[in-house]
Parts: sequence; structure tokens; C-alpha cells
Amino acid sequence: MTNGFGAMLSAAVARHEPGVRVIAHGVPDRIVHAASRARQLAACGLDAEGIAARVRSVHGSEAMAR
Repeated sequence: MTNGFGAMLSAAVARHEPGVRVIAHGVPDRIVHAASRARQLAACGLDAEGIAARVRSVHGSEAMAR
């Protein structure tokens, strides 16, 4: 993910709230093949299951770091 909303948000947060961590999650920088919207979202991890898995992975790694 390059130059998307997440990158702009991360830059703004870094300027105004340096202690806050932002985790980007979005469309990868690769071709997403033609398919139904649901299949494209799933392929990018942007369906409900993919987002939930990302949140669990971030929270799990934070819990292990404590």
C-alpha cells in the first residue's frame, strides 16, 4: 500500500500525535483480478473475516510484547 489514505493518515498522526501507532490495512500494490466485489475484498483481506483476522493479529502481537 503506497500513497493511499492510510499513508496520508499515518503522516498526519505522526505529525500531530507522535506516540500513536497506526496500522495500515488496505488494497495491496498488485493487480486484483476481475471478480465479484465480495471475492475481490476477500482476496485483499478486506472482507469481515480478513479485517477481524488483522485486528486479532495486531492485538495478539501487542499482548505478547507486554
